[in-house]
Amino acid sequence: MIFLHFKTLNEMATKSPVKIGLIGSGKMGTDIFNYLAGFGFELAWLCETEPEAAEVRRKFIKKTERQYKNQLIDEQCYQRLMQTTVIGHTMELLSGCELIIEAITEKINVKQEVFHRLDSVVNPDCIFASNSSSIVPSLLLNSAKRKDKTVGLHFFYPVSYRNIVEYIYTDSTSETTHEKVHHFLSAIKKFHLNLAEENAFILNKLFLNLQAEACRLYQGGMDFRQIDDVVKEKIFPIGVFDFFDSVGIDTMLFAVNQYIINSDKKEFYQPLIASLQSLYNQGRLGIKTKAGFYDYAAPALPPKNALSPSQKNEMVQLLTNTFKESFNTTIQNGICTRQELDFALTEYLGEKWNQ
Repeated sequence: MIFLHFKTLNEMATKSPVKIGLIGSGKMGTDIFNYLAGFGFELAWLCETEPEAAEVRRKFIKKTERQYKNQLIDEQCYQRLMQTTVIGHTMELLSGCELIIEAITEKINVKQEVFHRLDSVVNPDCIFASNSSSIVPSLLLNSAKRKDKTVGLHFFYPVSYRNIVEYIYTDSTSETTHEKVHHFLSAIKKFHLNLAEENAFILNKLFLNLQAEACRLYQGGMDFRQIDDVVKEKIFPIGVFDFFDSVGIDTMLFAVNQYIINSDKKEFYQPLIASLQSLYNQGRLGIKTKAGFYDYAAPALPPKNALSPSQKNEMVQLLTNTFKESFNTTIQNGICTRQELDFALTEYLGEKWNQ
């Protein structure tokens, strides 16, 4: 219940940022806001337009009043939420924030513009954090006064049920910033991986080779639905192509291109890039357009030919070995400990991970 967390506010006042800004009212921004609302912060939520802010404000008030009426929060919590939450569309409302989390579209030019404008509005000590899943923080803001205070905080959806955040820091991140961010993540009870930029987004990158192998099978003539069925039955709770459609083909295409920028085996990833690019060119962007690899507006059709048990076993062996190789390499390179990675993957997948 929300009111249970307010006892941590006095402790946070000396160690962790207390006034938090949030930019973006999409699925992820809203989810982060709803989670942070349970921890006693002063919250300032920036929306793109006034009509959007008005609608977000209306929903927030309605939800908070419903929680109070149904005794999910007490009166003290209700009053605090109503008095310390500001929702609007002008950047000035973020001026007093100590930490600002950006959760907008995964487009580097849009993020850069927002951070550039924000830099002249907020106080010099404010930390900028991006929830980006593919853009490292050093690319987002070229500001001498802010380079030691620009980081990545990659939350996972749904935030309340995924106890994992990737904290991404740069070569310029100061010890003060490290300390404040660590206290913040501790205050909101989130397990986190500490990742230098070269190791950023390690959980998504872990699956990259498996996804590439799946697309090599697909490009070689295998039905993507059969691949997904085998993956869901034997390996992970969601299929590779299901996942692509859920995230969005455009988002996946951009992210994969970012992940492999410095790879020495770009040829290996070409079937993956080609599969995503083809759908992107057709405007089939996944669930949000009702068509991606799957067609969500038409009845599902079964594959023409069933896979034999030996074909399934070969596929499982190929994909499992590919993933295990990435898993073990991550540990061998000292990016994470095995214990950290086991826990993070269990949270990421939403079920117990057994290596």
